[in-house]
Amino acid sequence: MSIRLLFFAGSAQWVSRRELTLPWEGPTTISALVGRRPELAPIARNRAGLKAAINEEFADFNQEVNDGDEIAFLPPVSGG
Repeated sequence: MSIRLLFFAGSAQWVSRRELTLPWEGPTTISALVGRRPELAPIARNRAGLKAAINEEFADFNQEVNDGDEIAFLPPVSGG
């Protein structure tokens, strides 16, 4: 059982990867998951500017994560 994390733009640079699969540790939230994993510390530090999505739907950091979910972290984007 596992969950898949996807990192886009700046969030990928912060954690030095675009994707990470973690074992599912039972009922948890995005916030709790990020807070427990040392490799996700940069995500926790920059959380205020991030959006999260679970299975391609925007989600609050307090939303529950389930086995098999895909969580994406999307920093703000600017363009011109």
